[in-house]
Amino acid sequence: MDPIRDSAKKGFLNPQFMAAIGLILGIILGLVYGWVISPLEVIDMSITQLRDDLKVEYLRIAIDSYTLTGDATLAKTRYDRLGEEKRSYLAEIEFNPAGQTASEISSYRELVEIETGGESPGEILDESSEEKLGTAILKWALLIVILLAGALIAWYFLRKRSLSQSAPLRVVSDGPVASSPMENTFKTEGMERVIEVNHLTKYYGKARGIVDVSFTVNEGEIFGFIGPNGAGKSTTIRLFLSLIYPTSGEAKIFGKDCIKFGPEIRQDIGYLPSEVFYYEGMKVLDLLKYSASFYKKDCTDRLYELADLMELDLKRRIDDLSYGNKKKVGIVQGLLHSPKLIVLDEPTAGLDPLMQQNFFNLIREENQRGATVFFSSHILGEVQRLCSRVAIIKEGSIINIQDIKTLQKDNYKKIRIVADNLDEKDITFDGVSNLHRDDGAVHFFYKGDINRVSQLISGMLLTDVVIEEPTLEEIFIHYYE
Repeated sequence: MDPIRDSAKKGFLNPQFMAAIGLILGIILGLVYGWVISPLEVIDMSITQLRDDLKVEYLRIAIDSYTLTGDATLAKTRYDRLGEEKRSYLAEIEFNPAGQTASEISSYRELVEIETGGESPGEILDESSEEKLGTAILKWALLIVILLAGALIAWYFLRKRSLSQSAPLRVVSDGPVASSPMENTFKTEGMERVIEVNHLTKYYGKARGIVDVSFTVNEGEIFGFIGPNGAGKSTTIRLFLSLIYPTSGEAKIFGKDCIKFGPEIRQDIGYLPSEVFYYEGMKVLDLLKYSASFYKKDCTDRLYELADLMELDLKRRIDDLSYGNKKKVGIVQGLLHSPKLIVLDEPTAGLDPLMQQNFFNLIREENQRGATVFFSSHILGEVQRLCSRVAIIKEGSIINIQDIKTLQKDNYKKIRIVADNLDEKDITFDGVSNLHRDDGAVHFFYKGDINRVSQLISGMLLTDVVIEEPTLEEIFIHYYE
């Protein structure tokens, strides 16, 4: 576990989140000022005013032209060119003649009486005021729309983040979840559920992580979680340990929401990831003491006990260790505080066979002490020898949950026979599949009574025979199709 990570602030204090909200608000304010307020004010104060002044002068020229030449047609043509606002400009000249006498304006007005419709200058001015009022209303309406849009965007991101960081607490009954046919229904009398995963889904952008994963792990059991590489095992573990956040669904450990109570529940969890990375400049002992300091108990004796059991040299530096020895450090680190829940993700990678045996014995001892174990692996044999129940995940979804005895009973065997004059027709009986010949050997999968195969090969002059467990990938292809 990484207790330092647990102290990082979430929610409104998250720097990336605050930066995103600041950017959104900045864009909104920029749009409000740059697109609504500023253009309307500047245009009203400069361009519009300049345009109006020019048109008023154009009307004065039309009046002067009529006064000097008496050409009513020319004067009226110029008047018409002023467009829809020409009556407003005429009213402005009447109140501010600026060189035109009242008689000149009156004479000109008679020429265009049909255009004015008999309205008084005051009525014309009132109409202009109404236009300005309409502009003001439009401006503030646009401002309100933009602010509402900004509030909607902020609300959306707040809600999305809230949902991603904390799944709602739900009461889960002892029975299976009806909408999830692969939900584990096994529950030993008197046991409590240590892990509850309900419809957990994770997407990395458009890439699939896991989809609608549901299962439970009961107190005191060793629960296997198997699947080929890339099936979603590590993603599931990181989700219910709240190292990453789900797209949807929820997970609980010890009955508490994994995200809301993450730092608290991790005090009682030992986690060994599939790959371990450390501060390479530190010595092994210093690193383990540093890890032990995060727990509210004295872990010194247990630290040395585990290091001795795993044959770990505490005086060596981390960067001098092989991959297998770094894995030993991870095992000691995950178990030194005697956790109630042990989560193991591909734990035996890098360990030699003898050390693997020591590790399995250690896990059994921890389980007998009362610890619950979640064991993830792509090696079927490891799970069969250690676990009581197993969930099988394929392409991000749980395809089956069953006890280990049922899995062993129904499992295929992978058989290879090399013999003189071997006829493939002799092997075509019930339970045989994927039969093919390769380099003089006959390969096939068999599901059924193994004594039948023994009787078959007992009458052959054998050169070689191999009976082994198929890989999980081969089981998925030949068993679950």
